[in-house]
Amino acid sequence: MKRVFGAMTVMAVLAGVTSAEAQYRDRDYRDREILYHKFDLGLYAGGAWTSDWFSLGGENFGSGWSPAFGATGTYWFNRRLGTRLNGTYMPMRSPTTSAEFITLIDNETQILVPDALRNTSGWPVNTWMADLSLTFKPWMNSGTNFLASSYAWLGGGALWTNFSSGAPDLLLISGDTISCVADFTSVGLCYDAGNRTVPQMTFGLGFDILGLGGNVGFYGELGGNVYRAPVRNEFDGILIEPAQEIPFDLVDFSRKTAFTGRATAGVKVAFGQVLAPVVPVPPAPAPPPPPAERAIQVCVVDNGQLGMISAVYRPATGDTLVNGRPFNEVHPVTVPNYAAGASWFLQSNEITFNNNAHVKYGVTRMITPAQLQRVGEYQGTPVFAEANTTAPWQVVYLPVRPGCEFQPYQLREVIRPRG
Repeated sequence: MKRVFGAMTVMAVLAGVTSAEAQYRDRDYRDREILYHKFDLGLYAGGAWTSDWFSLGGENFGSGWSPAFGATGTYWFNRRLGTRLNGTYMPMRSPTTSAEFITLIDNETQILVPDALRNTSGWPVNTWMADLSLTFKPWMNSGTNFLASSYAWLGGGALWTNFSSGAPDLLLISGDTISCVADFTSVGLCYDAGNRTVPQMTFGLGFDILGLGGNVGFYGELGGNVYRAPVRNEFDGILIEPAQEIPFDLVDFSRKTAFTGRATAGVKVAFGQVLAPVVPVPPAPAPPPPPAERAIQVCVVDNGQLGMISAVYRPATGDTLVNGRPFNEVHPVTVPNYAAGASWFLQSNEITFNNNAHVKYGVTRMITPAQLQRVGEYQGTPVFAEANTTAPWQVVYLPVRPGCEFQPYQLREVIRPRG
């Protein structure tokens, strides 16, 4: 089997390199292109955990943690999809249990579990896995290099196992010589673990961790395999001779569906650069330029009178010009034309107009010139009232700044306390 796996790996490598060379010969390098690799080869090591393989007398037997070593080869059909060949070797402990006794089917007989089945030392079980999977990169369009290079796989293959040389005993069972694991015969089980092969399904995720320059880098993988445990007990009703005479039909034996998960890291080498055409993305259309300038009308107080003047607004600079001069030079926001800078306005003092006391009323508001008439002034600042009204005015308006912004003032005697 090792030779077969090795031959398959070499063939995959040669196929990847040959295909890559053909791609080079057929490419038109005048196209806009990006670079990727047709084949990568990785070696890895790490740890694995295996669930229970079988139960005996109501107690579970499993191997638990073990080291894991392996190699992978991936052939990429394109930048997103490929096929992966993987081989893993795991030296494992003999399946053990934490129980001191197991109970036979008759619920009357208990057998002491030997120490060898409760505290196994060494790694006597050789386990190999080989699988072929479909590999794909689900996050190619993500914004990060880590996710874009990550890949997943799903596939299947075979798992086989045996005990290392010297572990099984050769027992005479009803005239036949059969290899059984010695430690298990004392509890009435012929655990035949010699060259057992079962199918298995595999899945997992891989990540490129760190590039070392060129086509070499570190990578990590989280994988899993699901399979029926590669053990059997086919000798029901037969007595072991000359071991203790426990009929196999009294042994409660159940083989389990097992899971082996592994976490590994290693070094990966990529081969066969391929230049793939890229469809150019047209640039977004440029926004239309703002107009150089536009004519506007601005409400101002000029020589004590309210009116509209023509001006030019330049969006690019945010400037407003009157006859080529800055607006603030021609119509500055100063007293007395505007109340914004007056101390009596800033301190919200009452004003006396037309022999009546007025106080601020609400907030400033925008009023068009056609709605107002000039009715006098206060400390040089023009005072306005609603058009077509006569004295006494309950509300008068004082200009605050250009743009027809006014502050209303109300007669003091009109204000009534609440309550």
